[in-house]
Amino acid sequence: MLDTPALARIYTDVLVNSPTTITAVRDRQDISKSTAYKYANTLAELGVTEELDGHKDRSSLWRAEPVSGIWTDETSIKLGPVIVAVFGATSVDDDLALFMERHGKAALAPAITAMIDYLNGETTRRGVAAALGVPAVKVSPSRR
Repeated sequence: MLDTPALARIYTDVLVNSPTTITAVRDRQDISKSTAYKYANTLAELGVTEELDGHKDRSSLWRAEPVSGIWTDETSIKLGPVIVAVFGATSVDDDLALFMERHGKAALAPAITAMIDYLNGETTRRGVAAALGVPAVKVSPSRR
């Protein structure tokens, strides 16, 4: 999934909206019918989505299971739904795309993990900066 951002986006959509139809995914993601079903079938072959017996509006329902594991490419990355979702968003978010262009996939997981720790109150901005090996930036009061 981390080779194709659009595939990661489709997985995330099915996971977040499970159970859902591929027609609904197609509408939400603004992709063609053939692409939507190609990705759905690829995800099913990977064992992370499945077509259910139920139907909605004459379309089969699909569901996804949260993924976990280790993905190895440039480096080993602990894989989970958040990593997949952010990677998928790199194809539709300019800031994330720029980050990937400058730092690569290998830097994405540590940045996400550090940010989650920060948002959970487990570290400070300086702690995040230190973990990522970048200088801490002072935030003005108006930007908080």
